[in-house]
Formats: sequence, C-alpha cells, structure tokens
Amino acid sequence: SDPYAGQRPDLTVRDLLLYAVERFHGAEGQLDSPRFEGGVATQLANACMARSMYAEALPLARRAFELEQETGLVFEAAGVRPLIVLLECLRGLTRYGEAIAILNEVLEKGPVTDEDYHARLLYQLGSFHSHIGENDVAVPLLRRAPAGYSPTGDANAAEAYMAISWQLAGVLTDQGEYHEALELGEPTIGLARDVFADGHPSVAQSLTNTAHALAGLGDLDVAIEMQREAADLTDEYSGPESFPAWRFHGDLALLLGRADRLDDAIQETETTIRIGEMHFPADDPRLRSAQGWLHSFQTRAARR
Repeated sequence: SDPYAGQRPDLTVRDLLLYAVERFHGAEGQLDSPRFEGGVATQLANACMARSMYAEALPLARRAFELEQETGLVFEAAGVRPLIVLLECLRGLTRYGEAIAILNEVLEKGPVTDEDYHARLLYQLGSFHSHIGENDVAVPLLRRAPAGYSPTGDANAAEAYMAISWQLAGVLTDQGEYHEALELGEPTIGLARDVFADGHPSVAQSLTNTAHALAGLGDLDVAIEMQREAADLTDEYSGPESFPAWRFHGDLALLLGRADRLDDAIQETETTIRIGEMHFPADDPRLRSAQGWLHSFQTRAARR
C-alpha cells in the first residue's frame, strides 16, 4: 500500500482497507489455498476491527472462522484467532446473544486443549453474559478464566490476564462489591505501565476500572482524576475522535455528574456526543443514552 498511497496522498488507511476488503470478497473461494484465504481474512478483519469498522470486519471474521472449522487449520493475526475477532466484532455491534450462541456451540463440541485459548473463551462468554445483565452466570465464568494466564508471562498473556480482571472487576462493581473490585483492578494499573507504554489502552482501561470501584466507595475526587487521566491518555494514543475516546470521555462525564460538577459534566457529555456522532448512526441507543445524560445534567444545572 505504501507506493500506492504515495501516488494518492488523499487516501486514508480506511480507504485502503475498504479497497482490500472489496478485492478479497471479489476473489473469495478463488485464492491459492484455504490457509492463504483464512490468513488474509483474519488479518483484514483484525485491521478493520482495530479501526472500529465492525460491519466490514464481521463477514471477514466469520469467513476465517468457518474455514478454520472446516479445515482444522489455525489462522492468526497478531496472535489473535478468527473466533476472537468474530466475537469482538459482535461486541462492537452489540450482538451479544449471537456471540453467546457461537461460544456455547464451540464449547459444547468438546474440551479446548489450549489452556490460554480456553481461558480467553471463558472470559468472552462471561463478559457477554454480563453485558445482558446475567451476572449470576458471568461471575463464575470470569472467576475460572484467569487460571489460564499469568500476569508475569509475555505481553499477550499479561494483557489477557488484565482483560479478565477488568471484566470481573466491572461486574463486581455493578453488584456493589467495590472492595473486591478494587483489589482486582488496582494492581492492573502498575502491571499495564510495566508491560506497555504509558499511553497504551491497557493503562487507560486499568485506570477506568479502578476509578469505577473508587467511585462506588465514595472517593469521587480521586476517581474523577483517575478517569480524566484515562481519557487524556486515550486522546494522545488513539486520537481525540477515536472510538475508545468516546467511551472514556463518557465515563468521565458520568462521574462528574455523580459529583454534582454539572458544568464539567455537560462539557464532557457534549464531547462524548460529538465523538459518538462520528461512529454511530443517529438512532444508535448508545448515542441516545448520552443525549439523555446531557438533558439530565442541563435540567439539574438549571434548577440550582
């Protein structure tokens, strides 16, 4: 892509990805081998998903997963298997029930011999159940998942361990078990800083999970500063208009609202909506939810 992009400086990475996806679908079933087709599909899906292009990534990930199931071959992109990419696409599209059905089908076929991969699947299943409010199912799955990972292993193992810890901490926070959530979340901040660059998304996620637990314990001032650092790091690392920035600024807006710092909450919510409008259709429930926060904060501010 580099020489081509040099001839067309107006092209973005998104343009090039869309071109590659179009070419792939045009050649589907005609490539050299299932291994090559599955590998390309996995890499393209992973690249699309990294840029929040979930709708484009989904059929690619589904195709790679189907080929993996049919052939028994293993495809990876940056150490990530097609099923994981497929599940993350479904997460981005909020199709949680479909993800649960796929995972149950995979796990019911028999034991997964790769312990790391099995742990990751348990984490995914637990997280999807938590998204639909089935925490009684999610918590046992999430408690089992970290056994497959060591926080002192390589970067991939450490990141997987942190992801499982964050998800379990989030569920525990939702259930009001703030002390246990804090015990899980706080150590991941140091771990993320040790393993990754300071602006890496894992650092921001560790900060935000810990901030939620602290807010539950009533320490809102510290929680807000921690969440603000997460939002600032995300702006620097991923860009102030990126999909991750939408989420971290949204969390900061809610914490500011809880602390009755309404002017700041309104400003952060307006930022969240502006970013969200770049990523979601106008009728997306996530965007409507943020618009609801804004109305609530504005109403409360007007009554003061």
